[in-house]
Amino acid sequence: PAYFANERTLLNWLRATLSSLATRFMPGRSIFLLDELIGVASGGRPVSLQKLHVSQPSNFKAPTKAPAATVKQSAPPGGAPVAAGGGGGALPATKLLYQANTYLFTAEATVLEVGEKAGGGGWAVVLDETCFHAQGGGQPADTGTLTRAGGGAAWAVRMVKKDGEGVVRHDGEPGGPAPNFGAGDTVSLAVDEPPRRYNARVHSAGHLIDVAMTQAGSTLRPTKGYHFTPGAYVEYEGKLEASEREALLPKLQAAMDELIARAVPSTVQTVDATALGDYCSPNTIPSDPALWGK
Repeated sequence: PAYFANERTLLNWLRATLSSLATRFMPGRSIFLLDELIGVASGGRPVSLQKLHVSQPSNFKAPTKAPAATVKQSAPPGGAPVAAGGGGGALPATKLLYQANTYLFTAEATVLEVGEKAGGGGWAVVLDETCFHAQGGGQPADTGTLTRAGGGAAWAVRMVKKDGEGVVRHDGEPGGPAPNFGAGDTVSLAVDEPPRRYNARVHSAGHLIDVAMTQAGSTLRPTKGYHFTPGAYVEYEGKLEASEREALLPKLQAAMDELIARAVPSTVQTVDATALGDYCSPNTIPSDPALWGK
């Protein structure tokens, strides 16, 4: 296809057709995103950021989407019945409170589903909204607790993930106890504040690097941000000769120092996709306007 509504549509198309892919050229950015998505593109070897000749691996098997949780029909010990699995329709996308307020550490929400994960791997909880940052965008998941309104033991959250339909699941301790609440209950959410603040600062530093790169005169396009420590980095598409790298680094450091000294405030805005060019640096959005709705 010549155009895609957005980058997610492009990746979904690549994923769906990879099992029948014989020989095809793809841009390096798509290769890295595809490799991150299903882990088959690079085979652990360095790949060109310009173009890569890709052949279908002989042992490739199209991935199947496993259910995030198998829901038990019985009640957790001392708690309300869990939500029944199947027949109730798809769960609605979870409202992501953390997208509007990075420093929201407590909230209340309604339980939509409590399920036991397959293989005795513990329990997972779905809420109508959450202040727990799901792992994604290069940022680690929040940890914390969920507590039934009115009292009771706090249930530890150890992993948070969002699926392709926007449903966020809060996972407990692997092999840990069931929560003492069920579907329809109100729970209090408490995010562990120090890790969240630290992760947010590392994530913001990655975006600050993008701004500093532009100020330093670089036209390289960012392709991936990894905000786990140690080893956080931002990856760029393109190639620099050794002399160019040596010249860029002091300019980049000076731009970072100047931006940090200005203490530029971070704000959250929702804008129409067609106006991205008015808010974002040219090297941070797809070069093809069709990919962002223009």
